[in-house]
Amino acid sequence: MAWNFLPRTHLGAHRGGYSTTQAWSEVDLRNAGEEVCRPRHRYLGMRDHYIIHLVLGGRGSFTLGQKRTELENGGLFFIAPGVPAEYQADEQAPWHYTWIGFGGPGIARLSEKIPYLRGGALSGAPNLLLARSFGEIIREFVGKEMGHELRALGHFHQLLSALPGPAAREESASNHVEAATAFLIRHHTLTIDVAQVSEALGLERTYLSALYRRTTGTTLFRALEDLRLSRAEKLLRETALTTEEVARSCGYSEGAVFMKMWKRRKGIPCGPWRRRAMEEGEKTVRASDPSPYATD
Repeated sequence: MAWNFLPRTHLGAHRGGYSTTQAWSEVDLRNAGEEVCRPRHRYLGMRDHYIIHLVLGGRGSFTLGQKRTELENGGLFFIAPGVPAEYQADEQAPWHYTWIGFGGPGIARLSEKIPYLRGGALSGAPNLLLARSFGEIIREFVGKEMGHELRALGHFHQLLSALPGPAAREESASNHVEAATAFLIRHHTLTIDVAQVSEALGLERTYLSALYRRTTGTTLFRALEDLRLSRAEKLLRETALTTEEVARSCGYSEGAVFMKMWKRRKGIPCGPWRRRAMEEGEKTVRASDPSPYATD
């Protein structure tokens, strides 16, 4: 998935805006934009202000000092003023990225809490909150309606709050999987799907799906289906609820969809399975009851 803030882009396309008034707070937003890079697009030099780039698609590399980092969708790279930096888009799959330029006396204090602001790169999961914050800032700079700088600064503070702390990523891959599993357990009785799980966690769907499968050996969809199937078995065996009622209690808005899933997983329709389960339950009860004619 790539987030598109441009209506339609072409190679080399870019848009952006520049602040035309003096900084009115300790953080001064200088510029913001988005670009679909040409193959091997390259920058080498120093900036006079801070810049954060968020990669929305494609591949490329960022070099700071002797350290080179390969970055793709979800990657971030940070440039500090006066620090030589180099970045270059891939030849086959060049970057599509967005950026925010900023400065002001407040940044020095911010960099104590967010050391990446001094320069560096982070690769990892696409972050929907970050992408949305970048997009909103760009819209404010491009639109330049009254009050746009104030609104843009609000989105910028939101963006900073979504950046990882000093320990690299706030959440590791295992944390993402655990969070997804916990979400499924809590909400599998509701009409949720995989897209809603990833959105609730602020992660890109394809990233979370691939990570979940790689870590657990099963898909998010299958894990959700397993939870619903287990609940359905219990309800069919222990209650007098109709099949439609069981379906709704297990997160299915339509009984037909539930019954199709059930037949695919169990091999027989709900009715015969329920009768068999009840008969087996009665046999188990009779076998466990002591005979009235039994003697010591």
